[in-house]
Amino acid sequence: MRSNILYTVLITGTVVGTTYTAANAVLPDDQTVEYRIHETPTDPKSAVVFVVRLELTAEDSAGYEVGWEITTAQFRQPGTPDTTWTEDYPYVDTTDGLWWVKHADPEAPEASEFVLPPWLLSTATADDPQDDDLDYDLEGVAYSLPPPPGEPPYENTAALDYSFTLAQQEILLVEGDDEPVDAPNGVEPPD
Repeated sequence: MRSNILYTVLITGTVVGTTYTAANAVLPDDQTVEYRIHETPTDPKSAVVFVVRLELTAEDSAGYEVGWEITTAQFRQPGTPDTTWTEDYPYVDTTDGLWWVKHADPEAPEASEFVLPPWLLSTATADDPQDDDLDYDLEGVAYSLPPPPGEPPYENTAALDYSFTLAQQEILLVEGDDEPVDAPNGVEPPD
């Protein structure tokens, strides 16, 4: 059960109200968020050309916000066989290294609440040592509906700016700006 206590802090003669979450607050279970990039970004029936999977652990909370640590970022290019890259504990470009997400119910996160991932820029190691590593640049952006009769193309539609490049060969695999992506599983337990 989450317990919020309101404290008043005196700072140089000014009274400031701050919401404090008790140290014994219950944090939500680990989550996995997946984003599927389609060949034609607005067509759910087009082939999936790239998948980004983020495994998350709740590390902190404040009111309705939860600070998630990305414990693993996995990138997959479907093929025969799939090519995969992994980075454990990728750098998250926030002041504390956490992805802060506002939830309607912090103890029961919803898929639609994970549609704006923070900026991630790094290199993921190829899972097969014979493959090149992957340079990635990824950030969630606000999804805007197309002109009427516009509807989001997916049940859980996110929008990403992204670029995935084979590091050693500098071969661009896929990139997009403000592209809608499918977040079908949104939130599910990690494998």
